[in-house]
Amino acid sequence: MLSLWSDISSLTKEEFASAIDGVLGGPTAKTAKKSAKGKRATKPHKSKPDTPSARIAALAEAKKLSVPETQMRLAEILVNRGYSPSDIPMAVGKKFEDWLDELMKNVPSAEVMDAATRLVPRQ
Repeated sequence: MLSLWSDISSLTKEEFASAIDGVLGGPTAKTAKKSAKGKRATKPHKSKPDTPSARIAALAEAKKLSVPETQMRLAEILVNRGYSPSDIPMAVGKKFEDWLDELMKNVPSAEVMDAATRLVPRQ
């Protein structure tokens, strides 16, 4: 018993857990909880919703494009790609993300996102 204690006492917690996992054939309940807990480095924080329209709005903002300019450029790119102007909703009186949501009812969100990545401000 003393020799087992001397072997175990020289191990770190991680080495001990790894050795136990190896013997048992997988992570123990306690080490599984700890490793799942350890994966989250920071506390979750409130952020904008992760929707295609929110991502596109953030992309346009990062490129320092105004909302009307972004709407105009997206419409222009999509029409050049063969979408009908009737597929593109009117922008008057709508929030930008609501306009994008309505646009993505007629045009696939992947297509709109691709068009948004190609946005460049007019010179």
